[in-house]
Amino acid sequence: MSRILHVSEAWGGGIVTAIEWLVEQAPHHEHHLLFAPRVESARTPSPELFERVIEVTAGRRSFAKVARQMVAHAGYDIVHSHSSWAGAFVRLGTTTDAMQVYSPHCFAFERLDVHPLMRATFRQVEQRAVHNTDLLVANGRHEAQLAQALGHRHVVDLPMLGQPLQVPGIARPSERPRLAMLGRIAEQKDPDYFVRLIERVRRQVDVDAVWIGAPDPSHDADDLRRMGIEVTGWQDTAGVAAHLMASSHYIHSAAWEAGVPLAVLEAARQGLPVVCRANACLDWSGFPRAATLDEHVAMVVRSIVDPLERGRLVEQSRNALTNVERAAARVDLDGLYGASPVRVAA
Repeated sequence: MSRILHVSEAWGGGIVTAIEWLVEQAPHHEHHLLFAPRVESARTPSPELFERVIEVTAGRRSFAKVARQMVAHAGYDIVHSHSSWAGAFVRLGTTTDAMQVYSPHCFAFERLDVHPLMRATFRQVEQRAVHNTDLLVANGRHEAQLAQALGHRHVVDLPMLGQPLQVPGIARPSERPRLAMLGRIAEQKDPDYFVRLIERVRRQVDVDAVWIGAPDPSHDADDLRRMGIEVTGWQDTAGVAAHLMASSHYIHSAAWEAGVPLAVLEAARQGLPVVCRANACLDWSGFPRAATLDEHVAMVVRSIVDPLERGRLVEQSRNALTNVERAAARVDLDGLYGASPVRVAA
């Protein structure tokens, strides 16, 4: 059994579900957690999963200091850093004999909301940290390929599934179409794209629309509400399930992602037809994707007016979910945590 310290400077949203799911995949080890909440509404870590939980709320500099002290002096066998900031603090700022495991949960250089020079800087930081990474656990094939291109030699492709919402049955929406999107209202999820899509769909068919989630601190939901889109605010798992089950279609508008989003997986589990905006992380999965806004609108409208088309998208979404689940099932994370580190030479 290994003592594992999970380090997350971005605790909130899907990363919470992903980390807790990863811990559940390795039940024969002792898991500890050092985290900083991304937003005030971030879910409290599940106490049954972690032997010890340490929360830091004093800012990024304080978090980095605590993380480096714990990694250097607390005697962990494995340190698993989650997301870019934690990965940089731990892998570049410490000397340790612990096995260094890293999960980007979306490489920062994939962001489309920052200047290209900043993205290049993010890539350089990631390349510097390669020599101090024993194992990179990637969220799906696209992230694994990016890691290999950076120079990582020990990469595991593990689509992060999250635990299914515990709800009975499948979606049974009302006769009126209701299009749903799930996630934080932030640049990555691109609420402006969702607004444009709903506006153009409504020129052809009458639909309701809902955004399941709350605004990031740097955003608001004004444009969504002006378009008559319901904004639910933060929801617990029961609330998310209820809103999905009351919807007729799931529309994923994100401009970029780390892997197949948990929201997409959950919508498919609920039996919804999923229509995603195309991006590289989804290419291998088989989920229905639209390369342009025009194509996205057309796919949604066809599935509303034609029951056969809706059924085809439901089947394609379910098959894609099965494809992702099978890929995840091939990885024994419990065993990987017990492997001896083989560090890449600098």
